[in-house]
Amino acid sequence: MTQFIIQGTSLAEPKYQMQVDLASMTSMRAAIEYVEDTSSGPSVDTLILRDNSIPDPSTASDTSVDIYPQLKARYDEQSHMRRRREDFRLLCELFHKCKQHQRITTVRFETYSHPLDVLHFFDEYDDAFLDTGHYALLLVLMAAANCGSFAQAFIMDTRNFQALPIARYGLHGSTTETCQRAFNRFQHLDLVLQLSESGEKDQSNETKHAERFFAAIPLEKVRSLKIVPFAGEGCTLEATDALLLSDFPSLERLEISQAAFDGFTMVRFLQSAEALQSLHLTLCDVEEVPAAFLDSQKWCEGISSGLGIADVAAEDSIFSGGECQDERARGGFFELI
Repeated sequence: MTQFIIQGTSLAEPKYQMQVDLASMTSMRAAIEYVEDTSSGPSVDTLILRDNSIPDPSTASDTSVDIYPQLKARYDEQSHMRRRREDFRLLCELFHKCKQHQRITTVRFETYSHPLDVLHFFDEYDDAFLDTGHYALLLVLMAAANCGSFAQAFIMDTRNFQALPIARYGLHGSTTETCQRAFNRFQHLDLVLQLSESGEKDQSNETKHAERFFAAIPLEKVRSLKIVPFAGEGCTLEATDALLLSDFPSLERLEISQAAFDGFTMVRFLQSAEALQSLHLTLCDVEEVPAAFLDSQKWCEGISSGLGIADVAAEDSIFSGGECQDERARGGFFELI
């Protein structure tokens, strides 16, 4: 497996990416050495931090398969790093070296694409991958909070429902503070947020947890948002409402999957997001929609023309509400579209 890569991204204007595997001491140490030795090669523009962590393979139902020894060795190295906090120390050192010797413009947190044989081995408990993903993301945020500003943009490029769980983070003040400090190190943020439950037994405070998270982070720096649910579930109403009642003045791209929300609340949100140029809904349930806009194509066209959003799409989404007698509808709220 390639653990450390330098790639040119443009022939006309060379920019280079450095790829680092977060669960590999070898990869992080090689990255530190490269960054520190300015004579070893081209300067780095983008720092790609890959979450290549895996769950404990010994808990699988079948440990006799050929790849088990390899996975066990990887997991042992990963566990050793985490127990001794070596991963945090190495990542902080890498960030400090980048600040001293490189001109990093972008830090990208990515989900690692495991080979098919690895995915099949862990197929019976995919949730374990989600837990390792949350660890890796929080590791990056803690290191960024600790090391000061050294890059312009922080971008999340994650799949398989790996995302920043806002209600869970909002439940814990220290984690919310870590996000706040980390995000303030950057000028632009492209985030993937998970609108799931906090995990607290008393669910009466779910809205407060989500609101606390959005109140803490610098919303004016958010350039792109991808909203996803937890695996096998939809986005919670409480977290979705907290999102749509927040202001994102610099937001350019918004994707929402598997969420239900009030159509009026959505339009108010879109009105406040004046920089928005792209809106994509997937498997969403939009309620309280006037009869003239129950067809998804008409709704998209109306939002695009009325609010000046160039790219609007709704895939496999339901629009309901019919003839709204709500005062908001009679007040001409949808006259814009």
